[in-house]
Amino acid sequence: MNSDKKRVSGLTIDKYFSDYVIDPYKDPKNIIKYSPRTVQIRDDEGNLIEELPNTIFPNFWTQNSANTVATKYFRKAGVPKTEREIDIRQLVGRVSKKISEWGTEQKYFDKRFAKTFEEEIAASTLFQYGSFNSPVWFNLGLDYYGAKGEDITYCIENDKAKRTKNYYKNPLVSACFIVSPEDSIESMIEVGSVISSRIFKGGSGIGGDWSKIRSTGEPVSGGGVASGAVRFMDVQDSCGRVIKSGGKTRRAATMQSISVWHPDLKEILKHKYKEEEKARILIKAGSPNKWESHTIQDLRAQNVNISIRTDDEFWKAYENDSLYPIKRVIDGKVIREESAKNLLKMIA
Repeated sequence: MNSDKKRVSGLTIDKYFSDYVIDPYKDPKNIIKYSPRTVQIRDDEGNLIEELPNTIFPNFWTQNSANTVATKYFRKAGVPKTEREIDIRQLVGRVSKKISEWGTEQKYFDKRFAKTFEEEIAASTLFQYGSFNSPVWFNLGLDYYGAKGEDITYCIENDKAKRTKNYYKNPLVSACFIVSPEDSIESMIEVGSVISSRIFKGGSGIGGDWSKIRSTGEPVSGGGVASGAVRFMDVQDSCGRVIKSGGKTRRAATMQSISVWHPDLKEILKHKYKEEEKARILIKAGSPNKWESHTIQDLRAQNVNISIRTDDEFWKAYENDSLYPIKRVIDGKVIREESAKNLLKMIA
């Protein structure tokens, strides 16, 4: 605790990482030596996509670190004076200042220690003791540049979710969201495309369980039968394929889970496997094998990770080498039984 004798309201903060770095923009003791360097980003074929000369980084940063930060996290437009971020201190400065500002506004710590907190964040990231997740670097502090956005996002105010008027004042900074669809076309499309696209755009990923979705052939209210979970899971995969996270260089991240009792389990597992078999055949025939090539990007189920939700009953059946019940979604009726060991082997 700080030895300040004055009455404090909130947390106090001592200097630790920043004890010898007074400010991310000033370093009177010349502890961190900065120098310009050229950074490059290349595609899977090795072709140069972008080259940025005279970007500023600490001398002890590796070239790979500089390439990653400059090409993925530097703001590319609307930065006063420089038009785009070219100096690591611009990036670190806006992020550390914004977090400290929020900490003060929300009364986490005594406002007299706001600058210390800002310097601690700046120093700990500049010295690479820690780093934030991608959405923080993508979005935080851009309002200092005058950036404005009408994108739909929310903040918590008086314990209630409130739609914000400016995306960059209360930006998306969490890495992952869990949103599971209900058993309706509207919910599956809402989660699979609308919500997912908003999250991907901000540079984050989404996960969710699809176990509530009726399996192939189950009756629907209109008198027909359900298409099955895998067809609507494809919607979310397609959304991930067309939207790069934060508009940067990597694809969106998606995790879809399905319960081991779900009748569509086998189809879902085979679906991903069969798509990748297509890729192997095409590559063997001469198609390109790079991730961004049409060989891979034209396939389905390539922008999702599939996870299987198991229960105690399944593992007991596995241990006893017995059968495990597969159930309809709408009423839990057992429609068949499967060997637990065979199912696990297929999953593995």
